[in-house]
Amino acid sequence: MDRIKSRRVKGARGQRGKLLRKPFFISLLAIIALSACAPAKTFKADNNYVYSAEKITYGKAYLEIKDNTYLLHLKGSHHEMGYQYGKLLGYKFDDTLRAFESLFPKIPLGSFGRWLLNRYVYYKAGKIEKYVPAEYIEEMKGMADSFKDYNPDYRILLFFHVLHDIGHNFASSAFAVSKNAAPDGKLLIGRNADLGNRGTFDNLKTIVFYEPDKGNSFLSVCWPAMVGVISGMNDKGIVVSVMSSRSTDVSMEGMPISFLLKMILQYANTIDEAIKIISETPRMSSSSIIIGDGKNNEVVVVEASARKMAVRKSERGVIFQTNHYVSEIYKDDTKNIIARDKGDSMPRFKRLEKLITENYGRITKEKVIEFLRDHKDINNRRLPFREKGAINRIDTSYSILFSPSELRFYLAKPPGAYGRFMAFDLKGRIDGADYPEDTYIKTDAFKYELLSEDALIEAEDFISEGYLPEAVDQLKRAITYQPDNYFAYKLLGDIYLRNGLYKEAEDEYKKILEIEPPNTEIIEENRKGLKK
Repeated sequence: MDRIKSRRVKGARGQRGKLLRKPFFISLLAIIALSACAPAKTFKADNNYVYSAEKITYGKAYLEIKDNTYLLHLKGSHHEMGYQYGKLLGYKFDDTLRAFESLFPKIPLGSFGRWLLNRYVYYKAGKIEKYVPAEYIEEMKGMADSFKDYNPDYRILLFFHVLHDIGHNFASSAFAVSKNAAPDGKLLIGRNADLGNRGTFDNLKTIVFYEPDKGNSFLSVCWPAMVGVISGMNDKGIVVSVMSSRSTDVSMEGMPISFLLKMILQYANTIDEAIKIISETPRMSSSSIIIGDGKNNEVVVVEASARKMAVRKSERGVIFQTNHYVSEIYKDDTKNIIARDKGDSMPRFKRLEKLITENYGRITKEKVIEFLRDHKDINNRRLPFREKGAINRIDTSYSILFSPSELRFYLAKPPGAYGRFMAFDLKGRIDGADYPEDTYIKTDAFKYELLSEDALIEAEDFISEGYLPEAVDQLKRAITYQPDNYFAYKLLGDIYLRNGLYKEAEDEYKKILEIEPPNTEIIEENRKGLKK
């Protein structure tokens, strides 16, 4: 230990950002600009608010907070709904922007730098706007109009919706079962989304219930400030949910994916109509969209990029998707090959395949929830909390089960997918129909996993400040609580290597190979360390 010296590092998160994050530059620029333009938390004075013990009403809209989840009910034209959104939940917009900001290293900018960045955002948003339906632009303008002291340009809100398209660093898993795979043959869709940030997004979960003047009524599971849809269901039993994918076929000339999904929910009554909307719409990103129909218990996955798309149909009543493409047209796509073979997507894909195969024919709602809570590898070993190769993580942003034949869905309370699955329909909360929390979170094993993760976080903070001996102590503590925590071994090896302790570094790296983590990315990093 005395051979490891403390070294102060400029920048509170300098080393940690280097070791742990690989943000895309344009995403970072967007976040900085959005944070600079975050709307004020005061509203235009009016007498349209009505308060009661159950809800806050504003005109035709109202907000409920149940089980720490925001339930926002909007009704009217899109401009009206945007205005209602801002009036009732605008005070949480800043929290969403700060949550996204925390995913990236901080870069200080002066006032002139921020002004230039804002000009860039306005320019880019202007290029994208022509691809976004006018009614959704009006909805964002309604949001902007709802604020008093600072009227944010609606283009700031528009550019916020591009983050899913340009980020591509979100771990997601989805699967669907029906017909012979389920005892009653009814369609069930499970979805986990993971943006990271230790549960911050999980605690900002919002369900927006839309009753627009035209089209279908629908709901969106999102975060405050989102007009677009990442996961949702309409009153015709159509379910959509999107997962990031990687492809060389991308463009900044097209519709952000969250608006495309909103169009589907508002105007599609069948899967074929949803596919038609996707095929006829210019697209920006490479994404995979699971689409289910509760009327006939059918489901597909549309793998789409800027100029290409393929439709995968369920086989034997089963389909599942993570963050790589499966269709033949993407087999030679270099970015998809990397996402498939060198990351965390394939371990989740194989784990889902194993769980579904082993339980085929008896997959009920309880089983779907069990799969969503799964935190094991293909060999049934528990994984460290931060392993993105696991279906569920402690900071999973939301976990949801759709039962579209009933027009019901179930949303998990934190942490991750471990909490109680709360029951909802298109009107709101359903009492007495929840599924209980996972009993595992009451065990000592779960407690030790949490303690191991806490120690790992402490170690990263020490590394970022240059206090390496203290970091080593915390990493050894993390290993004591969870002996297979290969992230701790990796950081230990890195510290030893930087201090010239080559034998010690080699020992730590070899331990990772002995554990055989499912995520091939950390194996590749480990081999680089061994070569050094």
